[in-house]
Amino acid sequence: MSGRRYAEWQLYEALEPFGERAQYWRTGQICAAVVNSQRTKKSDPVAKAEDFMPRTLTEQDPDEDAPSDYQRMKALQASVIGRRA
Repeated sequence: MSGRRYAEWQLYEALEPFGERAQYWRTGQICAAVVNSQRTKKSDPVAKAEDFMPRTLTEQDPDEDAPSDYQRMKALQASVIGRRA
């Protein structure tokens, strides 16, 4: 597999997750829906899909200088296509 093809797959996976990360996301959504349907009070916390995912997939370093997801995607796309972001 060429480097360009690999970068294209990385870009695609970032836009449309597949594999283990997508499976955790789907399972988390189902679990959150079940838990939220059983809430007894409006003051009970609302569960999110991330609450049911491994921490390694949900933790992000809160860095204000970090580029946004959109900026990272534009840069990756530019590297794949060969254009300037």
